[in-house]
Amino acid sequence: MTTAKTSILVLCTFLLQPAGVIAQEMTMADLKDPQKLTGDELRQVLTGAKVASKTRHGSSRFWTNNADGKFTASSDSQGYQGRPTTQGTTGAGTWHISPIDQYCVTIEWRTTAENWCVFVFKSGDKFYVSSKQNDPSARAVEFSFSK
Repeated sequence: MTTAKTSILVLCTFLLQPAGVIAQEMTMADLKDPQKLTGDELRQVLTGAKVASKTRHGSSRFWTNNADGKFTASSDSQGYQGRPTTQGTTGAGTWHISPIDQYCVTIEWRTTAENWCVFVFKSGDKFYVSSKQNDPSARAVEFSFSK
């Protein structure tokens, strides 16, 4: 196959991929002067906050962090485990701040469960989460926290 045909084939493959699959992942090194939130800052930002995020596979997820540590999450399931679906889902969840100032979440979806803890960083006017606090190569994911 000629170089031109190969390039066109690669371009077509790229353009046909779902957006969540081809989105370039960010790392902590991509953020400008990220500031890690302390436990007190996390309590202020997270308690009562409406949370929005996107999964690695493109699903949008939403919930509100109730003061009692509980929430109901919803997802459009646009990229459930790497494959798009046509049906959204909901799940019961809990959240807390760990002793090492991590935002911890558990969500019981209909068919699976999530359980994770992340550090929260502010860079400019946006929030990002990462599983590591001092690793420039660690994945950084944008989260929206609003009240």
